[in-house]
Amino acid sequence: MVSLPPVVDALPPSARQVFETLQQTGPLTHRDLVQTTGMPARTVRYAVGRLKEAGVIGARCNLMDCRQCYFFVSEQCAGGGKSQFVKTPWRML
Repeated sequence: MVSLPPVVDALPPSARQVFETLQQTGPLTHRDLVQTTGMPARTVRYAVGRLKEAGVIGARCNLMDCRQCYFFVSEQCAGGGKSQFVKTPWRML
C-alpha cells in the first residue's frame, strides 16, 4: 500500500479510496470511478469535490466527449497540473 499525503489522510474514507484508485489506475472519468470503486455516484462526486478542494487531483475535459472529465492525481500530470498552452491550471477546470 502506498502512503498517502497528509492532506489526503485527513479526508473521508471515500476520498481516500478515490485517490488511491486514481494513483493506481491513472486518469479516470466519473463513470469509471463509480465502476472501479463500487461506490454510489453521489459519493464519488463528493469525494472528487473534496480532493479537488484539497488540490491533490486535477480534472481535464475529455476531447472526444466534452460532457465528461478525466480526473487524475496532480503529480501525474506533466507540469504539476498546468499546461503550457492554457493559462488555467487543470485542477481549476
